[in-house]
Amino acid sequence: MRSETIKEMLEKSAVMYPNNIAFYEKKNNEYYGITYKQLYEDVIAFSNSLYNQGLEDKNIAIIGKNSYEWAVAYLATMNGLGTVVPLDKELTKEELENSLQRLEIGALVYSKDQANKIDDSKYNTIKMETDMYEMIEEGKKYGNLLKDKKVDPKETKVLLFTSGTTSKSKIVMLSNENIMYNINTLDQFAVVTEKDRFYSVLPMHHTFEGTGGFLLPLDRGASVIHLDNLKNVSKDMKEMKPTIMIGVPRVVDLFDKKIVKEIEKKGKTKLVKYATMIGKVVPPLKKHLFKDIHEGLGGQLDKIIVGGAPSNPDAIKRLRDYGIAVIEGYGLTECAPLVAGNNAKKYKLGSVGQKLHGTDLKLVNQNEDGVGEIAVKGPQVFNGYFENDEATKNAFDEEGYFLTGDLASIDKNGYIDIKGRSKNVIITSNGKNVYPEEIENMLNENESIRQAVVSQRENKIVVDLVMKDEIMQKIKNNPKFRDEIYKVMKEYVNEINQRISEYKRIQKVVLRDEPFEETSTLKIKRK
Repeated sequence: MRSETIKEMLEKSAVMYPNNIAFYEKKNNEYYGITYKQLYEDVIAFSNSLYNQGLEDKNIAIIGKNSYEWAVAYLATMNGLGTVVPLDKELTKEELENSLQRLEIGALVYSKDQANKIDDSKYNTIKMETDMYEMIEEGKKYGNLLKDKKVDPKETKVLLFTSGTTSKSKIVMLSNENIMYNINTLDQFAVVTEKDRFYSVLPMHHTFEGTGGFLLPLDRGASVIHLDNLKNVSKDMKEMKPTIMIGVPRVVDLFDKKIVKEIEKKGKTKLVKYATMIGKVVPPLKKHLFKDIHEGLGGQLDKIIVGGAPSNPDAIKRLRDYGIAVIEGYGLTECAPLVAGNNAKKYKLGSVGQKLHGTDLKLVNQNEDGVGEIAVKGPQVFNGYFENDEATKNAFDEEGYFLTGDLASIDKNGYIDIKGRSKNVIITSNGKNVYPEEIENMLNENESIRQAVVSQRENKIVVDLVMKDEIMQKIKNNPKFRDEIYKVMKEYVNEINQRISEYKRIQKVVLRDEPFEETSTLKIKRK
């Protein structure tokens, strides 16, 4: 049963799965479950109280860590009340203020960890841990005030800031149709049922987690387990036994490197190689053959849906060989977010898969190698940028396709190979195109490297390397160690150079003393 709006979706799930656990939250070091019935009642009650405060058709901003309260605030706003503005919890006080000043905010819902950034005298503020529950209790007196409120699926109901945090950052306008199209067609890539348990590690304000790790499981009657602390990932997974995770490439790399290191430590490299061969012949045996690996991840992890940046194909292959389906996809905030993806069983390594059903996709301004900018048209494409007609106009071509800014090639079977962002591409003196992300992905195979950024300076292709924290600390303690690390990295870069065409080769290596700034989804903010 497909829903047209999030309001409809929530009503449907409350009827179909009343006693299923919607969320697992941690309190006093113990996880406890919240049913769909309770979720629906709390959402309705909170939306009643917001309505009684005169907040109908207003912008409701939310900032805080992933939590049940965050979910209730979002769903209550999408229940026909107004427009939701999910904000990045990593914003500084100044950045948050800049963002809030650009919109007329009816209310700001925040968690206690954000209190030091917020001036309660400036806004109508609602504290998640206290005010929200008082409002829920009050709201229960009024039945369902918004029961008959109709929501236009095409109307803008979500306002999302792009990765920029200054006055120059754009605000993406999404509709229920954009989001529900993603949710209703995701079975093309991965089947999700009410028996699934999602482990939520990425921030909910981000469309990848918001659509895939929050709203999708609620549509299917599945459960969402909220990460309490990054230090507890291994313990949480063993205790709660998730079946699905939404992740970024670094999550995949961390799992892969941890597993490889453990295999080498136990001297099981040859045994694993043999078991991998058997698993390829008899796939159902994989979970048995690699029981120790699966137990380390909770024992039931079946799928990792990954996106946001290029992934390491070797890491994906190894995890798939162990029986964990890593499903790489491609999307953008402007597409709520999904454009394309691989399938749990049918996939192409090094590719982000095939376009979503019902989506039109083309490459514009293709070069001689068949690489062009991805342009998208479909129900998931956003309504434009808030109060920025010029940016909206420039984002679409004359045929109404959204110009993504991402460069790619497409093979004869429709598999999309992302090369990188058009604004990052390096054009050499002989007119060749070099895609930094492609080289960075190869460099990041080295477990000693935390970040690698390839750019062009003084007509040279340069890589800036940031080493892992423990290596950085050794360099700080002993400056002479820096020369040794530089020598090792220079040799490693030379090895990479031998694997790529001459015009792509790195000509200069720089060791950075400080890491590059990252977004909340661990993408490097390029200057």
